[in-house]
Amino acid sequence: MFLQPVDAVELGNTIFQLKNKSPGWDGICADPVKAACDCLVEPLLHIVNLSFIHGTFPDDLKVAQVVPLYKKDSPMELGNYRPISLLPLFSKVFEKLI
Repeated sequence: MFLQPVDAVELGNTIFQLKNKSPGWDGICADPVKAACDCLVEPLLHIVNLSFIHGTFPDDLKVAQVVPLYKKDSPMELGNYRPISLLPLFSKVFEKLI
């Protein structure tokens, strides 16, 4: 797979499109990252482009926090829950850029 390097504008736009949903295991939410976007773009851009060039994905971004989400009926029944995976915020950035 060949991925084209991204530029600072594309990365910044990707960060600002993030929704402020539940954070992953790292506890990082979208709002503070958006507020610090000017400071974060260059280092993150370097990491993303290195990842694209070498065809690797950082191991820490592969880890998800799995939590049960209640569906319906009796909350005492395990079958009435479904697992959801909460991914780290920067994993979502990588995914959108890929």
